Amino acid sequence: MARPLAKIAKTVKTGFRPHAANANPWIAVAIATVLLLVWNANNASFGVFFKPIIEEFGWGRGAVSLAITIRWLVVAVSVMFMGHFSDRYGPRSVVLPCFLLISAGFLLMSRVTAIWQLYLVQGLLMGVGTAGPLVCLISTVAKWHEKKRGLALGVATAGTGLAIVVFPPLAAGLISAIGWQEASVAMGLGTLVIAVTGSLFVKNPPLAKNQNALATSGEVKRDGQSKSQGPLDVIRSLPHLLRNRQFLSIFMFFLLFQAGCQLVNNHFVNYMTDAGIKTLMAATVMSVTGMAGVAGRLAMGPLSDKLGSRTDAAICCSLVATALVLLTFKVEPLMWFSAVLFGVGWGGAAPLVPAMAGDYLGQERLATMTGSVLVGVNLGGAIGPWLGGFLFDVTNSYLWALILSAVLAAVGLAIILRLDQQGEN
Repeated sequence: MARPLAKIAKTVKTGFRPHAANANPWIAVAIATVLLLVWNANNASFGVFFKPIIEEFGWGRGAVSLAITIRWLVVAVSVMFMGHFSDRYGPRSVVLPCFLLISAGFLLMSRVTAIWQLYLVQGLLMGVGTAGPLVCLISTVAKWHEKKRGLALGVATAGTGLAIVVFPPLAAGLISAIGWQEASVAMGLGTLVIAVTGSLFVKNPPLAKNQNALATSGEVKRDGQSKSQGPLDVIRSLPHLLRNRQFLSIFMFFLLFQAGCQLVNNHFVNYMTDAGIKTLMAATVMSVTGMAGVAGRLAMGPLSDKLGSRTDAAICCSLVATALVLLTFKVEPLMWFSAVLFGVGWGGAAPLVPAMAGDYLGQERLATMTGSVLVGVNLGGAIGPWLGGFLFDVTNSYLWALILSAVLAAVGLAIILRLDQQGEN
């Protein structure tokens, strides 16, 4: 018994070997792509629900944007724990209940009549549900693929970009046909059928499953300590992470980058309709952003295998900053061009979260490390939408919000360029 365990422990220490069993790693990618498509439905479509909710209840844009901020704050608090639970118990045990919560959130949003109810449903409930699937699915895909990891992550995260293609016009069409409450119910039922069914097929590669079992039982040890850890150990590891300069650089880059991107994403339809463009056309431009995001994920993922994740991040940040500057001119052809640049840059950064976590922080406990970086991503997602709504309410314009977004992207670019390229392994 001791010899096989020692052999497994040695393999775990040197890296994952998912191809050891007769399993197709690309099936894991296909499942993750579909589930990430559905996972991003709420984030992609809420901007279309924005104005109908405001028109019905008379709430300010800042007040409604606060629901998005609460959601991303809840995600930021929860995501690292979700990664830990995925490492310890397997991704299915996290992904399935999270999609049940997202489905319930869509259904309950149709019953909202007070602003505190919107905060409870769109903020708290959707926040907890949103926290788990991304970190679990992308880290699971990364575990299945030692070679061509960037390509696999690019394909999987293309699902989140496809959501921006599919759901804004779908939501706009449903709202126009049956009203925003019934549209929310329809999206909740769709999530329930597709995502909950798909979650049943999510699993770690064979060796990772063995690793989880051994870690849970405490049989595999590192530095004389059991690999079995509880949620409090995740909190205790934070001081060590915060002393790591590379972690802090990656964390701050994604926080600033995501703050600027989510500000635009959640107010893009409002910005275009305020400029005189019809809602359905604005939703179509948003879909172009999604298609460009899919292209960005598919291009930047494999590119990171060749150039490194740091160089990829700098390219993505430069594209987003350029797009945000062009948007300030309010010229319709430039808006279309900006939508493409923004989509490629924002979408291309999506597979870089687990890629940079693996390159700079190591492959062991990859879901936990990815979740730690995603705390910064989601804090940025919390700050951006609220800032956009607040600045609009104060200035009655999105100009300063766009300028601020461009500045945030530029600062993020400066941070990532200072990251030690020798840290990539």
